[in-house]
Amino acid sequence: MENDHKISTSEDIDRIVSAEIPDIKTEPKLFKIIKRSMIHGPCGVINPTLPCMENGVCTKNYPKEFREETNFNENGYPSYRRRNNGRTIEIRKSNRLRFIVDNRNIVPYNKYLSTRYNAHINVEICSTIKAVKYLFKYVYKGHSCTTIHINLDNESFMNYNEINSYLNARYVGPCEAFHRIYSLKFMVVVTQFVDWQFTWKTCNPSTLHLVLKKKL
Repeated sequence: MENDHKISTSEDIDRIVSAEIPDIKTEPKLFKIIKRSMIHGPCGVINPTLPCMENGVCTKNYPKEFREETNFNENGYPSYRRRNNGRTIEIRKSNRLRFIVDNRNIVPYNKYLSTRYNAHINVEICSTIKAVKYLFKYVYKGHSCTTIHINLDNESFMNYNEINSYLNARYVGPCEAFHRIYSLKFMVVVTQFVDWQFTWKTCNPSTLHLVLKKKL
């Protein structure tokens, strides 16, 4: 990748990803989209029953801390700019509870993608060598698996022998089942072979030119 295309500074990240509430006056459409689709929770003490909560702590580390500028951290993901600029959003849940959230509860997003598709699109920056793991872990992780417990009806007590009681089994979701029932292709690999004809020509004793003729 050319140096001009690399994401190497905080300004490059802020140009692509935002983790702040848009200005309702200058970006009213984007403000409505972020309010509806890009707010996490709120969770924590005020709402401890959300699925992201575990042992009283949010597993996604929300709400985040206020931050005046974007910084890179050790795990390869930056800590995005979340300024304490006074912008807040009031949201209402189904139980009629009202919550006031600020930039600490905003899920990182790209302004163009959110405005274009009007949906929840989480955009993250991973510009270190760890991006290789992120790109390829889904390709090589294998089929979806689950852990199930088999309990016979005539058992009067639970047998906790892990070898006899648990089975690591594969499960097929509705999308994969549809593809297999209709014999649809899961993956298509197309390799283009190009026949290159090499012709060596000597123009003078000190210069050698290589002429490549591409035949498709």
